[in-house]
Amino acid sequence: MAASTASTSTGHTQADDDEDVAAAAGLKRCWVVVERLPAAHRANVNGGGAPAVPAKHDHAGLTRECSVVLEKLDLGNNTTWTLDSVARAKRPKKATAKGVQWDTRLRHEKRRRALRDGAVQKKAALLVTQRSAWRRGRARGWKTATASTAKSTTTSSTASENAAADEHKLLYLSTFGDLVKKLAEETGDCSSTLAEYERQVLRQWLQLSAETGAVYLRLLGLKEPWIRGSQVRCQEGSILEHFAALAQTGFVSSEFQSADLKHILELLRKDEVEAVADGLVTLPASSKRNKLSFVRAVQRFSVETPQALPRLQARLCVALGGCVRVLAVPRQLVERVLLLLAAWAPCPPDGDRLRAARAMLLRPVPQPLRLEGLGWRGLPPPLRCMFTTRQQAVAWESIASHRTDLEEAVKQSHWPKVANVTEELLQSYRSHLATCSLNDDVANRTLGNALAEALTVAAETLVRSWEEDKKTLALTVYCELLGQRLHAQEKRVLWVAGHTKLMQATPDGQHAAAELLIGELEDGGHRGAQRAHLERSAAAFLAFVQRPQGQGRGRGDQADLTEDVRARLAELLSAPVELQDLAVVRLTASALPGKSASLKKVFVFQPAAGAKKQHLSVEERVMAKYAKSGEFPLGLDDEGETLVSLAVLAFWNAVYDGGVDDAWGSPCQDRPLDWATDRFWVTRHMAMEERCDALLQHADAEGHAAVAADLLAARDALAGTPSLVRWQLLQELDLEGLLKCISVPLFVAICRRLLSDFSSYRSGFPDLLLWNPTESKSLFVEVKGPKDELSLHQAKWLEFLKQSGATVAVVEVRTK
Repeated sequence: MAASTASTSTGHTQADDDEDVAAAAGLKRCWVVVERLPAAHRANVNGGGAPAVPAKHDHAGLTRECSVVLEKLDLGNNTTWTLDSVARAKRPKKATAKGVQWDTRLRHEKRRRALRDGAVQKKAALLVTQRSAWRRGRARGWKTATASTAKSTTTSSTASENAAADEHKLLYLSTFGDLVKKLAEETGDCSSTLAEYERQVLRQWLQLSAETGAVYLRLLGLKEPWIRGSQVRCQEGSILEHFAALAQTGFVSSEFQSADLKHILELLRKDEVEAVADGLVTLPASSKRNKLSFVRAVQRFSVETPQALPRLQARLCVALGGCVRVLAVPRQLVERVLLLLAAWAPCPPDGDRLRAARAMLLRPVPQPLRLEGLGWRGLPPPLRCMFTTRQQAVAWESIASHRTDLEEAVKQSHWPKVANVTEELLQSYRSHLATCSLNDDVANRTLGNALAEALTVAAETLVRSWEEDKKTLALTVYCELLGQRLHAQEKRVLWVAGHTKLMQATPDGQHAAAELLIGELEDGGHRGAQRAHLERSAAAFLAFVQRPQGQGRGRGDQADLTEDVRARLAELLSAPVELQDLAVVRLTASALPGKSASLKKVFVFQPAAGAKKQHLSVEERVMAKYAKSGEFPLGLDDEGETLVSLAVLAFWNAVYDGGVDDAWGSPCQDRPLDWATDRFWVTRHMAMEERCDALLQHADAEGHAAVAADLLAARDALAGTPSLVRWQLLQELDLEGLLKCISVPLFVAICRRLLSDFSSYRSGFPDLLLWNPTESKSLFVEVKGPKDELSLHQAKWLEFLKQSGATVAVVEVRTK
């Protein structure tokens, strides 16, 4: 069920609070009530009273009972859900007649047992996580914000988003069509990318409507050999019309042979197979009337009566609502164009660029991105083909294919396949390094970065293998990556950490690992979270080599690192984090019992005597503490995500400067190609510093109003634009009140730090930002739950904020 805007209630009586939080039991009980209540009376459950019903059935009592259950599940008062909407949700197992008769003592005993086993903690943790994800980044007034306000705001924003989506839903798909046209007509920089026969196939795409093209892209996301019409979502026209258009242009085929019948029959339900077989086949007298017998009879009929195949095909087409298979050659070409478009987008976490590109083209876009800068103001990003030769396009397609194969092998723990893909990637990367240089164009840099990222994933996977040859291959990959300074340098600390773990098992390897760590620490190019990660690797290495022989020392070899090397390495590490330099607040709170260490603790909070208890995450529990005291009634629980969006909005003209070379090449981009790289700040530092100076001109006591007005105007003008800004976080945010509390100079300092090296400084930002508009004060809080310690990069962020004039604190939450 959806997460609610309000906290989850645990019960309607004080005595049953802890027991009634068992949401699984409550959900089952709700379903029993649903099944006992007639459909005609369900709509009134969340309405204005019980329906008029015959006296012999206590429907009014059932209505009240179900309302209590919905209230327990936090659905009755804070959302638009009715009982019918609950009935349409995913149903649990159907209750038996025995289960309907609730025995009070047995029910309470089961709930107590669930508490002991940790089931309550698991369900409550899930609800807290869902609620935190939904509410993450929203400024919350714990005393004044009401569920009805959140409900109306959510409803209105959803309606406006749907209206905008209907108007601009095919914006990115038209960009894909423009790229297909450039490739098919050999215009501009696409003249050498494809062969003539491939262009001829792509010219057929230009004959398709945008809706038919969207249907084809959805077909590409399905893995079945044959696809029935009901599997494809179609918003415009009939699916059969789109299938016919695709078949006419040669992208799909609807004709099948007897060999394809097995795959097609698998798509049918039992009643559909019976309809196809009716009057066509005769079942043996001894045959059971099940789906398997019908399928075998239809298959036998197609073999014994081949001349009747058209008749069978017609029946199957009617039953399936259309059935097609995607042809291989057009599919390969369309996917190549998709990958060309995806080259300007960041690699998704799962590495599947094709799936990300398809999702991007079918994504609703309220308004297109328009660039800033001299000669670009108000214009969308240009449409360019990054790879200007066929060799580059094929190499890019091969890298994407290898990355997908690698992810599938990792999921299956198929170590031989992982090793084979790694060797192919390593060979390709060595060939690429032989021809690249510091002055490479954007195409060669992109190819090198993609290969380095794929090899990083492969090496991290091979390290987990128990086989020595796999670990040796991983070490070879790390050595190859560390030997270059051209590609994916933001991942260099990962390479150093992996190399060190593999080399520390032998004395010779320890010398090499120590030299590498010393060189990287002395380099000075690692900052923020990357520097912290590097120092953690060095500290772990020192602890390993200082262990006595036989205590976790790998093969038990005696370390022979000199004292000078150890001392030199230790001197390069930062001093341990001293909490005495920071304000430390210790909070003791009640938490739900549970034995599972993998689940986050769920804390119980009661705002006032007699009020309903709330189940909160550790961060929400800290916010509730400060809100209850009245010290900080408002706050953000998003680890700086809102401030990142505000930073991008404040420096919009510099971030989205169309004049930066090789940063833009597709109207589908939501960020420049060099985002989160060293090139980003280097190419824009003049514009960034000018913007910082302009903002600091409003550093006086009343200057926050001017900066807030500027940001509000930019938010209203650009809202919904695909970008790095998460617009939903800024919709309800009181910008003027926030800037008044944190001050403009502190806001500018945070923006400069984030934008100067986003990959290094994004991690480690404090969990909470709390503020009090009445007293014009703010507090940055790093929350530490049980068995949680302050990391180095988190301490560095707190130190930076404190030096910049902010008030910071570390809150340690412990359970009673």
